[in-house]
Amino acid sequence: MIDVTSGDTVVTLDGDDYLFRPSLKNIARIGNPKEIIEIFGQLHGAGVESALKDIEEFRSTTDSLQQRAQELMDKHGTHLVSIGELMQFETSASIYSRYYKTLLKQILPAALNVLWCCYEGEKDITPIIGGYKSARGKLIYSIGKANTKEIIILARHMMKHGVTGDSDSKGEGEYSDEFNPAEFVEVAVDLLKMPFAEAEQLTMTRLIRMLERRSGKKKEKEITREEYFALKELATKGNK
Repeated sequence: MIDVTSGDTVVTLDGDDYLFRPSLKNIARIGNPKEIIEIFGQLHGAGVESALKDIEEFRSTTDSLQQRAQELMDKHGTHLVSIGELMQFETSASIYSRYYKTLLKQILPAALNVLWCCYEGEKDITPIIGGYKSARGKLIYSIGKANTKEIIILARHMMKHGVTGDSDSKGEGEYSDEFNPAEFVEVAVDLLKMPFAEAEQLTMTRLIRMLERRSGKKKEKEITREEYFALKELATKGNK
């Protein structure tokens, strides 16, 4: 069953559907508890939004520059480009150097890892999200149908529903530098009496929703950090 309200996402390419599910089982595949939080931070860091914005500016600038150059060539039959346009290109190149390389070397690999781990299926998803290939001793990213921004947004979506749960409010409390999906699988098994295999398929958004119904907290949408640690304790002690 596909539950889009809990984070499930279907991407369709050439008539084929590809399901991405941020279940506790799939989130565990991303790495150890500390690595999961590190990747979450990479994808939600303060610099990601500005980097994506600058990449859009770079693409927009270079696209308009190429169009302007073509217009000049068509009109004058020459490759002459104004100094102002060259300066504009240099500015865009600077943006490329500062941000795009960071995306390609750090943020994008993290996003691709998340999507591969959350993918439910046997078909190759490289045509959608692309991948890295070795060329002349270097790793080169070969783009798929989805662009860099779309890949990062989808990976963020997976991490939100798989780690923190979907919420518009912000909880307060002690910060945790790790996230262990196995502990929340135990919560679902112990408190909700779910079979282990079924509990593994829960996303955090779905688990929180079910715990809210059980406790009667129908208006509260978010799990705070205090509740996180309380649930960890319940997972080990059981429902007494």
